[in-house]
Amino acid sequence: MRKYLTISLLLNCFFHAMTFAHEEPAKTLREKQDKEKERRRIASQKIHTVIATKTVFDTTGTTTASFRYLETEYLENGCLSSITLFEPNGATQLMVRYEYDRNHNMTVDADYDSIGRLIEKAVYCYDDSGRVTGSTNYKKDSIDSRFVYVSQYAQSSVCFYKYAPNDSLEYRIDYYYSKPLCQGLLMDAYKYIPGGDTSVHAEYVYNAMNQLIRKNVYGLKGKLTHLFDYDYDDAGNRKRITKILSGGNIEWTQEFTHDSTANTKSLTVFDSKRRKITELKYDYNCFE
Repeated sequence: MRKYLTISLLLNCFFHAMTFAHEEPAKTLREKQDKEKERRRIASQKIHTVIATKTVFDTTGTTTASFRYLETEYLENGCLSSITLFEPNGATQLMVRYEYDRNHNMTVDADYDSIGRLIEKAVYCYDDSGRVTGSTNYKKDSIDSRFVYVSQYAQSSVCFYKYAPNDSLEYRIDYYYSKPLCQGLLMDAYKYIPGGDTSVHAEYVYNAMNQLIRKNVYGLKGKLTHLFDYDYDDAGNRKRITKILSGGNIEWTQEFTHDSTANTKSLTVFDSKRRKITELKYDYNCFE
């Protein structure tokens, strides 16, 4: 899901979490350890597939559509194997397939259209600790772009570069972590356009348990554009994300429920007037 990965580098840093599982490479040792922890959790529960049913509501709360929206498949070792998105009429919209090396690092991320034709793919490379160092991205059989990741230990940062096919720089994102870099929390992310100007800045705030509780997003000239507040239940699961505009108005809220083993059971999205927009319910199927 390269296009979602590219988006997630921006959205997850500068906007909000994706509403479905997806795979992205670890930039630091802490991120790799967190990914391994989640992989082992999924493997221990023998989760094979997760099917999400999406219900859509109008402004009066009346259901306008309900359909199988997403199917996520895992390998027995807990690695994410594939994602399939569906149209409301049941037709396949997009298929994504992942491949891994022996250390459970994603090496190939390939997107296919509704009839199985390759749209685009990314091929990743890593260092010996499982931290991503770069990728080559293809549209069909042609190189579309390159990603390069450079760790800077003195600055406790990772620089992400996106290059066009002619090797011109499209943009750069600098991720700054609390020290030391290998175990630090992500504190700031800056996106730079060619010429050096900052186009977006995301600032991260954590509680005493190292849970992300706020993400402030700044635009040009450092002006706050919006923020996200994060709330958790007593078990430590994220139960709510709220997007708040710079003037203080709520734009939307996402609310999550979980089972006793930390699996997401539902996700409900509300608009600025607390009207239910959509609801996802997740069903889990396990290996024998």
